[in-house]
Amino acid sequence: MLGKLIDRFERGFLAGLFLSLLGLAFVQILLRNFFDSGLVWADEAIKVLVLWLAMSGALYATRGAKHINIDVITRFLPIKIANAIYRLIYLITGLICAACAYYTAQFVLLEYEDPIDAFLGIPTWVCELIIPVVFLLMAMRFAVLVWKVPLLYVVQKANHAHAEEGKP
Repeated sequence: MLGKLIDRFERGFLAGLFLSLLGLAFVQILLRNFFDSGLVWADEAIKVLVLWLAMSGALYATRGAKHINIDVITRFLPIKIANAIYRLIYLITGLICAACAYYTAQFVLLEYEDPIDAFLGIPTWVCELIIPVVFLLMAMRFAVLVWKVPLLYVVQKANHAHAEEGKP
């Protein structure tokens, strides 16, 4: 239940960001091409929307290990060895994401101490806050995947075996 609610929120958030980006870019193009004007703040806002959309999309891609990965070697290994490899990969990935969260949080704190307006009076640190938040959430998702690997891998391997046999 909570998982479905989080999934709906993430999808809605991504859709809202995308539509905002698309709408703002469209208005800016119309204003520039037909009225020789434009919104002074729109270019900076579009850059921030692209950042937020990219980071939110990366977070969504890590949901349930649905992100892109290269699975050449583990397909041919016994399940126990493949599970160990996946656990190690997810652990290392989670640690890297945690380190990125820490260092980007330090960066945002530096921006907070000496604030500069990005656009419309919004400080740059607010615009950059998505970076450490997403890396922290990704680290947490990879930590969960470390414990879920046996279940995920067995289901994926079973689905692959059924697909090869032509079974639904």
